[in-house]
Amino acid sequence: MWRVTGLVDLKRLAELHKRACLDPVYFAERFLKMKPFEYQKEFLRDDSLRICCCCGRQVGKTTVAAVKALHFTYFNRGVSVIVVSSSLRQSMILFEKVCSYVESSPVLRLMAFEPPTKTKLVFNNGSRIVALPCGRTGFSLRGFTADLAVLDEANFMPPEVVQNVIFPMLIARPNARIVMLSTPWTKNHPFYVAYSQQDLGYRVYKWPSRISPLVNLETLEVYRRSMDELSYAMEYEAEFVDEENAYFPSSLIFKCIDGEYNVPDPDFIPSDLAGELFLGLDLGKAQDYSVIAIVKQEGSNLKLIYLKQFPLNTPYAMVIGFIRTLTEKLSISLGYIDCTGLGAPIAEEIQSFASQLEGITLTAKTKQEVFSNLKLTMEQGKLILPSERTLITQMNEQTYTLDKLGQITFSHPTRGHDDQLVALALAVYAAHSTPKPGLGVRIVPHDLKLPRTPL
Repeated sequence: MWRVTGLVDLKRLAELHKRACLDPVYFAERFLKMKPFEYQKEFLRDDSLRICCCCGRQVGKTTVAAVKALHFTYFNRGVSVIVVSSSLRQSMILFEKVCSYVESSPVLRLMAFEPPTKTKLVFNNGSRIVALPCGRTGFSLRGFTADLAVLDEANFMPPEVVQNVIFPMLIARPNARIVMLSTPWTKNHPFYVAYSQQDLGYRVYKWPSRISPLVNLETLEVYRRSMDELSYAMEYEAEFVDEENAYFPSSLIFKCIDGEYNVPDPDFIPSDLAGELFLGLDLGKAQDYSVIAIVKQEGSNLKLIYLKQFPLNTPYAMVIGFIRTLTEKLSISLGYIDCTGLGAPIAEEIQSFASQLEGITLTAKTKQEVFSNLKLTMEQGKLILPSERTLITQMNEQTYTLDKLGQITFSHPTRGHDDQLVALALAVYAAHSTPKPGLGVRIVPHDLKLPRTPL
């Protein structure tokens, strides 16, 4: 058990304890040494059973969620609190914030039953906090009953998991609470329903980024001018944006996301991956990014296991050198390099040391084939994706128009990007190519007729 060093004035502690119990802001300031902003104070003092908070970036949502979870756990005996997010990484960010507050507070350390594990913190009043990822199906959440559920980045969690797994956790406990916080993404989700329908009884907050005293407004203005309007509205203004003609709708993306795993650090190349690996490389330089995506065959499924985006203006020589290192460490069965524009010479140089990586020009026809193949794989439930925010946004922002001949034209918002999406689509395209006799690699004829996906 952890101990407090020095003498403790029990009478003074009792007074502090009583006041902190009644006022979560006082608890944050005196017990956790955290100074909430005015908009955060209202949230912390809110005792509603259902809270929905729509947030821009850098407003401190994870911090106040950690404080709220700790206050509830500390001042209630025998309660169970779960913190859940769209990915294991996001869940651990919130849980690590909780643990850091406990570690820095002598009073909370005294209450801790034992040092926390990676996912669980137990207090000697019988209460506990458990951190879990939601996954694609919510399997890891089943069996839990909660007095308080804190959903961080709730709008990026599969809606079926929120509705069919998390909500039922709360019905067996009297006065059970739920707090959903998220940057907005899609309206086809329980988070938006809670945010927009007042009759459901949620206390609703909206925190655009500019509300935070820590946000530099001049820098925010630079971002506004450099980003596409849709992304800026969601990320910094906390606005929901309609999916108009989205080729990869959010419901389809949710079907593929598995938040229980993260792609590795892009600068760390794993060398122990077995099985068939397929690579996609989208080349860019000044205005677009160069991106590498690798998918792995796992039974009948493909799993995105590596994603690296190079900074803008990265010399092609560095990209080529990285590909050389990558192919030396990993056994890539087949890969495709986007040769559109100036990509052909780079593809030829890469082929000089990695013949299994072929160039492909993304004309309107071949791009339709590549994207159609990706969409069909997703619709069949055979693609597994991590909860990678940039990739998800690029997929959802890819729109299409259909002419009278049935040809599709793809586009993304002005100043937006689709580099990660293209790299992923090329990797999946390589995985679905047909074997060339006598070789251990796969080759796709550029005039291959793939099944058309209904729009």
